[in-house]
Amino acid sequence: MAKHIFGAEISHENAPLHVREKLGTDDASVKQYIQQLKKDLDEVCIVSTSSRFVIYGVGQNITPLINFFFRDPILFHYVQFYKNTEAAVGHLFATASGLCSQVKGDRHILTQVKHAHQVGLNTGSIGLLLDSLLREAVEIGRKVRTQTGIDQHCVSLVDLGLDMLRQRMGGLMEKKVLVIGTGKMARLVVDRLHDEGCKYVTIVSHDAQRAGMLAARMHMQAGHIRNVAHYFMQADIIVGATDRLVGIFPTAAKPQQPSLQKRFVLDFGAPPNFDRAMAQYDSIEFFDRDNFYGQLPAAAQCRNSYDEARKIVHAEAKEFVSLFAQFYTTPILAPYWVSRLSTKDNSLKGFLSRMNKPGNRDTVRLRKLTYRFVHRLEDEQLQKLRLYTVTGDTQAASPAEVVRNVRSFESLRFYLSVN
Repeated sequence: MAKHIFGAEISHENAPLHVREKLGTDDASVKQYIQQLKKDLDEVCIVSTSSRFVIYGVGQNITPLINFFFRDPILFHYVQFYKNTEAAVGHLFATASGLCSQVKGDRHILTQVKHAHQVGLNTGSIGLLLDSLLREAVEIGRKVRTQTGIDQHCVSLVDLGLDMLRQRMGGLMEKKVLVIGTGKMARLVVDRLHDEGCKYVTIVSHDAQRAGMLAARMHMQAGHIRNVAHYFMQADIIVGATDRLVGIFPTAAKPQQPSLQKRFVLDFGAPPNFDRAMAQYDSIEFFDRDNFYGQLPAAAQCRNSYDEARKIVHAEAKEFVSLFAQFYTTPILAPYWVSRLSTKDNSLKGFLSRMNKPGNRDTVRLRKLTYRFVHRLEDEQLQKLRLYTVTGDTQAASPAEVVRNVRSFESLRFYLSVN
């Protein structure tokens, strides 16, 4: 029986935070879920972030994914299933392109997809199909951003604010950050800080339990907003992202002398969270929404980028699904595909062995170059296979000849040497 690729997702689009938090997003939890699913699926991969939990599986039917979520009726109510290969592939490509993110074109999702790929490889749950699919998704995500500029045209206030902080502070990893709030804007801030690798983040809210749950998932600290003045005095960066005015300190208690510690205050709240009067202190640099609105791109520009991205994703998904179908209807494609991957790995291994102690950056760069080279070669060779197997073109090279030719990669060393 033919196999298919299926998907199942719970995301910020239809599930509230307390529902998404029922699924652990740490690697240990993900590996546990993978072990459960591997019993009934040929291949499985899980993309797990603070805003989405997606399972992609290869098997004969979608029943294992349904059973996974059916154990919890609350979770099952919010699941979106992708019941065929075309729907699952299209969704993954759209996700990697940032089309399903809270901020369209989000660049961080590519890192999260690559991490999910690596976790799957480490657990042995990814085979030939999902390995190729995930690699293709990352390439398409890059292609979409390069050709449409969606990651530049659809930036958010949070992105602009954190970019400004990087320019002024040189880096955020070692800075102490206070985030006020646990709503959508606050979660977006926390996601960005987590991806940035910030080590010292404290989340405060009127709902201390909610702040604690969000902080625990991100390995951050939490507190109650009644102690906000204490946390304020310890922080380098203060981000307001709640829906009410926050009193940092009573008027009578405001410091009369400027503090020696420089603090940056970003007010993303609606309505504003802070009294603009705090900007009078030399020790505080204050920024609110008005400081960034002028830098946001026009809505029409963002919409055009979004539409172009959708067209690319649709075309690429259709192409991959066509290849997937031929993989089962044309047996010669399987050895070709295996040959392509093994040749890449063997050629890379041999090349690296002849280099004089390549560094980590050199190794990563070479891996990318070999994959891109073989990926481009694949397009030409697959066209020959299709001509032979689909249209019956007798002038095309035979599949056996194509597979034999793929094993010859003398030009690969030249390609690497000039790049």
